[in-house]
Amino acid sequence: MHSDTQYLIGHHIGRTARSFQEFFIKELKIHHLSFEQGVILFMVSENPKLHISHIAMELHKDKATISREVNSLVSKGLFVKTQDSCDKRTILLTLTPSGENALNLIKDKIKKLETLLLSRFSQDEISTCLSVLEDMRTMIKESLKE
Repeated sequence: MHSDTQYLIGHHIGRTARSFQEFFIKELKIHHLSFEQGVILFMVSENPKLHISHIAMELHKDKATISREVNSLVSKGLFVKTQDSCDKRTILLTLTPSGENALNLIKDKIKKLETLLLSRFSQDEISTCLSVLEDMRTMIKESLKE
């Protein structure tokens, strides 16, 4: 019975994660963005000094793939690339007004989803869920190191 429970836990977490991803993909398509581009948009908005290698590591993608995604975001007018004044090898990404606008529209949809979730679940239930998910993520990462 225990192994069936483990399978069901992973299965249900995976299904839930795919539902969230489908929601974001649908919203991103409106702005002609891929899922990875949307994630990069959020990451850079939180830390404009991120290196492409760091983004690649966080997304478990190679640097060439992330460079292509970033170049696509630049060509769509959502980012501007500049060189770091301290290290000319480092490329900094800055959101343009169009990038800010797209990001704000996506954030508004995310807030609506969170409001919907909070209308169904208590803050304690959400906090417990997030805590359990974080503990699971930590445990899985630690087991991968063995």
